[in-house]
Amino acid sequence: MANLWNRWSDARTPRDNWRYTEHEYNYSWLKRPAIAILLFTAVYGAHISETYVGQIMDKGVHYILTTETDFTYVATQISQHLPNDLDLAVFKNMANQMPKPPDPLAYMTKPVEGKIVSFFGWNKNQVSQGELQQGIEIEVVPGSTIKSAAAGSVKLIADSQVYGKTVIIEHGNGLDTMYGYLGEVIVSQGEKVSQGQVIARSGNKKIYFELREQGKAIDPLTRIKYEAQTKEGK
Repeated sequence: MANLWNRWSDARTPRDNWRYTEHEYNYSWLKRPAIAILLFTAVYGAHISETYVGQIMDKGVHYILTTETDFTYVATQISQHLPNDLDLAVFKNMANQMPKPPDPLAYMTKPVEGKIVSFFGWNKNQVSQGELQQGIEIEVVPGSTIKSAAAGSVKLIADSQVYGKTVIIEHGNGLDTMYGYLGEVIVSQGEKVSQGQVIARSGNKKIYFELREQGKAIDPLTRIKYEAQTKEGK
């Protein structure tokens, strides 16, 4: 009986030293949600406060949501004024996640089919050392239909001493296109036009096409592609 009791007692007695250990929990995953909640609370609180600070905050939020912004640069600037242990990856990732407004210049179409006979920039001629061309000249069949390169409104219809009868179309965002050497003009000044809509017919064997952004002439071939045609290999 004594031996049986001893064996039972030994089985209940811990053979190793045992002590209570406190488990440490990792709460680092709560940082980002907490920061997001704090930012939302601050922005919403300013919004409903109807104070001067709230108005400034509303304008700032509206600007961010409607303007293409380099969030990587913004995050870098913010990081200079925040604690060193704050994880800004969530802000930097916004640069890749925020949708960017479409570039109207990327969706232009040819005003007419034909061979480019005069390119943007300096062009040599037999009379002088060369001349500066602020657009391109396209060889066409007389009477060819000329189309609007993008949607917009007819800004001006005029007679130019250099380019003859011309049409200027305003497309928004500081973008204008000009069509010269025209014969019959089909549209009216102030009229809304769609992309590819016929606006005129050519008056001779070539037309002039110019593209301006914020008032500055830019090479149309950077926006509209004419197959296998370059200034060097025309």
